[in-house]
Amino acid sequence: MVQAEEKHKYDAREFTLKSSYDKEIERLTHIINLYKDKLTRKESENRNLFVDLKIYKDRENNIKADSLGELQVLRSEITHLHTTLELTRT
Repeated sequence: MVQAEEKHKYDAREFTLKSSYDKEIERLTHIINLYKDKLTRKESENRNLFVDLKIYKDRENNIKADSLGELQVLRSEITHLHTTLELTRT
């Protein structure tokens, strides 16, 4: 009978400890999942920022290329006009 009582106390204590461990594991798992979600959002934001930066750099390069093309056209027109003016003076 003493052994049965001791066994019952042991089983109750074991059940209590297991319950508290399970609750703590569940709580920590929830926290881990929250941090994973937060990290995933941050990674997505960083990827989006990187894509936005790439788009703006591409736009900048396109604008530079267009401007250089226009400058070359203007230079050739100026050179042509200068040559035509020199020819008309002589």
